[in-house]
Amino acid sequence: MRQLSARDAAYLYLDDGHTSATVLSCWVLSTADGSPSTIEPNDIVERLTDLVNADALFASRLRRLPLDIGLPYWQYDPTFRVAEHLDIHRNATTWTEAQDLLAHIAGDPLDLTRPLWKAHIITDVRHMPDCPGVATIVAIMFHHAAFDGVTWARLTRAILADHSHLVEEPANPARSESSFPTTPRLVALEILRLPRNVFRFAAALIGLVGKPQHTSSSGQDPNPTETTGAPASWPATRFNSAVRGARRVDYCILNLTDVKMIKTIADGATVNDVMISIVGRALHLYLEKCGEPPQRSLSALVPMSTRTGDGGTANQFVPLVVDMHSAEADVATRLAAIVGSSTAAKSSIRSASQKPGLVQAVPAPLLRLIGSVSRAMSARTSSPTTAFANTVIANVHTKTPIETMFGRTICAAFGIQTLGPPSTLAHSISSIDGHLAISVTVDGAVMPDTAEYVRLIRISFDEHLIGARRTVSAPHDPEHHLSRAVHGEHQIAGPEDA
Repeated sequence: MRQLSARDAAYLYLDDGHTSATVLSCWVLSTADGSPSTIEPNDIVERLTDLVNADALFASRLRRLPLDIGLPYWQYDPTFRVAEHLDIHRNATTWTEAQDLLAHIAGDPLDLTRPLWKAHIITDVRHMPDCPGVATIVAIMFHHAAFDGVTWARLTRAILADHSHLVEEPANPARSESSFPTTPRLVALEILRLPRNVFRFAAALIGLVGKPQHTSSSGQDPNPTETTGAPASWPATRFNSAVRGARRVDYCILNLTDVKMIKTIADGATVNDVMISIVGRALHLYLEKCGEPPQRSLSALVPMSTRTGDGGTANQFVPLVVDMHSAEADVATRLAAIVGSSTAAKSSIRSASQKPGLVQAVPAPLLRLIGSVSRAMSARTSSPTTAFANTVIANVHTKTPIETMFGRTICAAFGIQTLGPPSTLAHSISSIDGHLAISVTVDGAVMPDTAEYVRLIRISFDEHLIGARRTVSAPHDPEHHLSRAVHGEHQIAGPEDA
């Protein structure tokens, strides 16, 4: 019998249907010659069954108590059938049509009375970015109450890949539960726990009030509403308003070797620092094109994993706020400044208190009340002048390689992320076969032209590449290996241009 932690349950209570806590994880598959090919439904069901057998949560549903007197429990669903969690779509023939379909899928909430995931297969899609011929998109939606990005990437890469990298034998302990406590018994148990939970919350609240403002309120116990990093507010942009439209997605592919070369121009730089710099420049350019040039530098919320084991919770990360120094024009100077800012943010995490976080101690009834108040407030459209962070950049790192799925090459991987406070623009970075895929999730009401923003990301990448080559004084052809975005084209350089 496994009970949700308060941090994971917050994704349920704060979900307002628009600021959804669901994520759509997608892989783009193609055959070697780019020709159409059919993936048999039975093959898909068989692979998804392996995924279900690898983790109990894929076959478990949430059991909520009356009035949410206590946090929900995971309970095995005896009526669960893999085929009921699979939809195959054959009506999206171009990437543009697939984008519309994915936006519709992302906006359709999961049934909270069933296991919190669903797979979608979109067949025969043409004109995919950096994927010649006809592609198939495998998209699986999951809820953040069940998984975070690190666990999800590890499971899916290990199970869905043609060559499984799962070390341990698959097991589903939920199926072994012969009985589950009755609702009256669970309610009685939660009533007995309530005084202790209230005391823990009061202690955490007193501890938070007594801490300096620049430190984390959680230390090793982060959650979506407890943020750590720069204490200052930042100039609000169009992406700091309430979510109003459907989630839109687009992506591009960058050469990982080039990204690693760029990071050599600043001591101590990481791939993540480089991506913060690239995104910061692209965001600055986009806002300028919209006639809304930022008056000073913008910032990014960057989730940092704190995973050391199961820890009794699905979501184990610290949200850092990092200055993107987007107002700095020189690439080398900007990247060096970002290194300093990200290092300082990480240091504040390491020196933070180890006491339990505030949200982790919130009693379930109060958490439900906070969710109701939050939904009521989010219904009001506002135009803030300052923001806690201007965008989100998540780098989902896993050492598990994945190159093929269902006998097809994986051209790209991208995700449709959650949107909401602090920003309606989110980026997700993942590695596939020596490349970095950077996906963009955005509120379609404030960025209807995702292709233009992706083009600016490529232009920013080219600027960084040129700056890096100048810094290291390596001989090169200035036109060599630059993305075609410089010349106004949507596609990026293919393998033949590398």
